[in-house]
Amino acid sequence: ETNSSDTIIGGLELWFSDGTEAGTIPININQNTYTFYQPQDGTYSPSTVLSEPGFGFSERSSSSFPRELTPAKNRLYFVANDGDTGFELWSISDQGTNPSLISDLQPGSIGSSPSELIAIGKTLYFSADNGNGRQLYHYKPSFSQPKLINNAGQNPDHFAGIGKRLYFSAESDLGRELWSAKGDTAKFVKDINPGPESSNPENFTMIERVSGNSLKRKKRKYIYFSANDGIHGNELMSLKLKGNGDKVKLQSDINSGPRSSLPRELAVHDQRLFFTANNRSKGRELWTVGPSIQGPT
Repeated sequence: ETNSSDTIIGGLELWFSDGTEAGTIPININQNTYTFYQPQDGTYSPSTVLSEPGFGFSERSSSSFPRELTPAKNRLYFVANDGDTGFELWSISDQGTNPSLISDLQPGSIGSSPSELIAIGKTLYFSADNGNGRQLYHYKPSFSQPKLINNAGQNPDHFAGIGKRLYFSAESDLGRELWSAKGDTAKFVKDINPGPESSNPENFTMIERVSGNSLKRKKRKYIYFSANDGIHGNELMSLKLKGNGDKVKLQSDINSGPRSSLPRELAVHDQRLFFTANNRSKGRELWTVGPSIQGPT
């Protein structure tokens, strides 16, 4: 009853709720309707068709198919199709008001299909195709529209926010390798599988290790991920974030040689990393790596 009587509900749309029945409402991004043939019980005859041309047809609201819902401070970013611009980047307030199309990166009805939305501080990163291939973009509320990040490779994927930086994989002449970005600048981190072959890094997870006593406490941050260096197969890798010149280390070779253990489901707890991996004799089981503990603790 809180909506006007002409509001059409039926498409797959974004919804807002304040926790009450009256405050749970659809947000119709795609306000178009479509008519389809749905046979009804009854006798069809030429006179019926002439006197009731709509007989057997039904009308439904179109769908915007919202996806990639990403909260950032007091707004929600998402991707939707309004029926005119294709799948593009949208935002809405945290109260479910003022839905707005941020940009139409690929003009027309095709859509740039933004994906991998991730908010790091005030910056929203995502990949999109403006007609020249999928590339890396960033956006801030102060921007009039998203901006392309140059020299960030092609087809960026597997986004992860580590500290104030974005880590991801992207393609270049050196294959799909490890990259990072901050603000409007991206850099190639490491050619883990030397040459044009790809290491396909993914599953980026950060862990902070604390060592020393209360007077000389040291904090070290590492990124763990899975990748293939071309020798050991797809195994667990680590990258120390400071002081080692972006040196990637093979953390474990669970299946010795080129056979992969395919680490995944990386999770951090109490300075330890837990993950699943496939050992040739035991199958896929739970594994862990962490700091060495000596004496009582």
